[in-house]
Amino acid sequence: MTKTDEGFILVTPYSEEEAPVVPDKETKKEAEKVVEEVTKKVEEKSETKLEES
Repeated sequence: MTKTDEGFILVTPYSEEEAPVVPDKETKKEAEKVVEEVTKKVEEKSETKLEES
């Protein structure tokens, strides 16, 4: 980490090069994984609450 003259903290060093672009297909795959994980957790919680009732 580095600190700028204005007091901001940079977490990663700044470089003049542009960051590589993540292909749209991969972004969709990651989003689908997150949705699946969240759905699974919600289903588990709802099953647990039903069992408690």
